[in-house]
Amino acid sequence: MTALKAEIDSIFEKNFRLDFRYPTQQQIKKLKRIHRDMSKTEKATIKRDLEGLERTLKRLDAGEISPDSLSANVQELLRALTRPEG
Repeated sequence: MTALKAEIDSIFEKNFRLDFRYPTQQQIKKLKRIHRDMSKTEKATIKRDLEGLERTLKRLDAGEISPDSLSANVQELLRALTRPEG
């Protein structure tokens, strides 16, 4: 109930004006990719890939795989994904 009151107070403080950012074209494309309908085959492939990725990351974390053994492309992708946005 407290959260609802805070939300209503916020609406009054902003004089009922919407306050949000419009997504960029790139963000819209990404959202469309993420939220599109997928076939059972696509879902199964993604599930299998994610499970493999999880196993690999766990092995990296445990020191069973050296980060240096990853290809330069994979290392760069990991760096880009772990970089703070901004």
